[in-house]
Amino acid sequence: MKNINLLDCFREFITQALSQIFGLNTDRLNEYWSENKLVFTKTPSSELGDYGLALHSLFHSLNIDRSQWSEYGSRLIDFLEKNNFYEKCFVNKALYVNGYINLFIDYARLFINIAESIINGSFYCIKEYGRGQYVVVEHTSANPVHPLHIGSGRNSVIGDTYARLLEYLGFKVNKRFYVNDMGRQVATLVYGYSKLIKHGVKPDPLFKIDHWYGIVYALTNILIEKNRLLFNLNKKLIELKDLLNNLNKDLEKILIDTRLYKLIDLLISVERVYYSLEYVSDIVSNLNKLLNELRDIVDSTTDIGLKESINKQYVLILRKHREIVDLLNELNDYLRAESHLAYLNPNVYSILSSEIVDYENAEREINELMYKYEYGDSNTSILFKKAIFDVLQGFDKTLRELGITIDNYDFESGEPGCKYLNSVIEGLLKTNYVETDGSSITVDLDKASLDYVFIKELFGQDQPGKVVVRRSDGTTLYVTRDIAYSIYKTRDLGASRVYNVIASEQLREQKQVKSILYILGYSDVIDKIIHFSYEMVSLKDTRMSGRRGEYLTLDELVKAYMDVIITKYVENQLKLGIDYFSEDYSYYRDIVYKLSIACTRALLLSVDPSKPLVFDYRRLEDYDIGAWIIYTFVRLQSILRRAFNIEPLDNPEYYLNLLRELISNIRGYSFEIIDIEKNIIEKITLFQQMLIDAYMYLKPNKILEYTRDLCSYLNKLYESLPILNERDFVKKSFRIGLVIVSLLVLRDLMKIMGLPEIKKI
Repeated sequence: MKNINLLDCFREFITQALSQIFGLNTDRLNEYWSENKLVFTKTPSSELGDYGLALHSLFHSLNIDRSQWSEYGSRLIDFLEKNNFYEKCFVNKALYVNGYINLFIDYARLFINIAESIINGSFYCIKEYGRGQYVVVEHTSANPVHPLHIGSGRNSVIGDTYARLLEYLGFKVNKRFYVNDMGRQVATLVYGYSKLIKHGVKPDPLFKIDHWYGIVYALTNILIEKNRLLFNLNKKLIELKDLLNNLNKDLEKILIDTRLYKLIDLLISVERVYYSLEYVSDIVSNLNKLLNELRDIVDSTTDIGLKESINKQYVLILRKHREIVDLLNELNDYLRAESHLAYLNPNVYSILSSEIVDYENAEREINELMYKYEYGDSNTSILFKKAIFDVLQGFDKTLRELGITIDNYDFESGEPGCKYLNSVIEGLLKTNYVETDGSSITVDLDKASLDYVFIKELFGQDQPGKVVVRRSDGTTLYVTRDIAYSIYKTRDLGASRVYNVIASEQLREQKQVKSILYILGYSDVIDKIIHFSYEMVSLKDTRMSGRRGEYLTLDELVKAYMDVIITKYVENQLKLGIDYFSEDYSYYRDIVYKLSIACTRALLLSVDPSKPLVFDYRRLEDYDIGAWIIYTFVRLQSILRRAFNIEPLDNPEYYLNLLRELISNIRGYSFEIIDIEKNIIEKITLFQQMLIDAYMYLKPNKILEYTRDLCSYLNKLYESLPILNERDFVKKSFRIGLVIVSLLVLRDLMKIMGLPEIKKI
């Protein structure tokens, strides 16, 4: 079935008619449409038709006298009648009334067309859209250092939904996960893990494997950063002492000359801050008081020399105060996280806190681990692989529970990340855009943008900057391996398109990757790479940090949804006076689990990828659209099951044959179709175009929005009209047919979105 978009069909024929009758070219008429001078709207009453088009703006702009409007309106209607408009656009009749063209839609014929296309399969011609083209969707690709959280989870759900959409459209899809096993975060995890191995500590079976490693990574990072912050804080406090010494000397000199009482108070405040530093008292509070007194003197004194002298000291101390406060705030964040994680796993904390006491030494050991791993040291590789594969095992379990599967895990250290690495480095060294310092290599994209229009236009008003592709110790960076991996995905895998689902915060880096590929002559690779950008996820009133182990994991989100759903279900049953459940507990638990998966996926898909997703974790019951869709799906099945006593999902052929029979029951009969039924029919006509738009514009959230609207109409239909109890045979046949068609469409939508199928609740 060719996609039926009523409004597009109307516009196409009306444009032809206006062009013919008024002698206007198509471009000018398209301007009228785009400026909303011509627009189809729903009529206020069915007596006026279903859609209306106001011609007033057009008539006025063409200086057509009102006395001639009816004549032109009649000519327009005549043109439509003679040019197959009614047949093509499913219109019963068109009328011109007082400057409006009113259209009456033949919804019965439109529905029969949809139903027949489902029966003969032409409704699904959209599944041939991709024509078997081979595409790669790289998604999730989270650093294997802690469990998947809601941020990386949004990546997973967006990527998986888009991959499912591509498969539905007839593309051959390969889903890949790029494992960043050579980065500093993994090396930090391995560093902490190695300290535990030395003491014979193994992963705690009480924790899911990736959650345990998440604790190790966070504690390792916290202890390193805490030591670094304490070192820097001590340095700032020494600098503050020097400033206070200088201020004290200046005040003593000024006091001799001026004998101002205020300066005595100021000297006492300086001593109080000194006291705070010596005896670990409330430094910030006393420093604030000193700054206020300095500010008061600067504002109140009329002595210009005194004002300038005090103000100079005030500015220096204020700057140091801010630096100290920033360090203390950051330190408090780490100390809070440290306390929480120490409580979760005191054994791990005890060992790591005794081993990690010097941040500089820790950094040296981490750098050494990175170097050894990149250059193939066997013992180091064993350590890295053990930790990484353990975490990936946890990832895989989480993803599979969400219905997400990965076809290939590509390691940075393996062929995908390394095959073209040397050729990338060698190629860059042959260009005029590299700066070398020993083994270090930096690409000057600012300079390259002067020679390449592509790079200049890619960055627009921004400066491309300089990109380090190899460190001074000879190790490469993530961006370098990303360049090599891009070549691998297109050249070796033969993908016609590569969709990289990567957070928007890496937009600049992705542009730099494309720029370097362009310099190296890989313009064909650039054309095939698409950065599928998405914004981050935030919890209301909560700050998240993977480095501090403060995040909401996907596992926790699913479990929280289970708690919300089962609580709500039990409350509803008790309100209905049902005190005992009829099935095994495992049956209800399975239902609740599937509903929680649906809610989790729907939540992470619910917002346009280009916009941040923010929700209140304390009120998950407000974000239950996934469960609501499944309830609608179950309700449609229930209607058919009660009517025919045959399981809809298990016997689709039976219902297709039934649909054929129902069509014959309504064909040729005239019966009233009310607005809610019209809305459902129109929504289904947009199914194919919606999927194409979601694909073209990288907006899989459009699928959820469409499904939400369709389910809303279906629930209103069920609540407002009799279906099985309808006495009119033709209307009953029509409504049952509408239920069958809606169920089939909804089933496909749920499959694309990865929502589990449930027969009964």
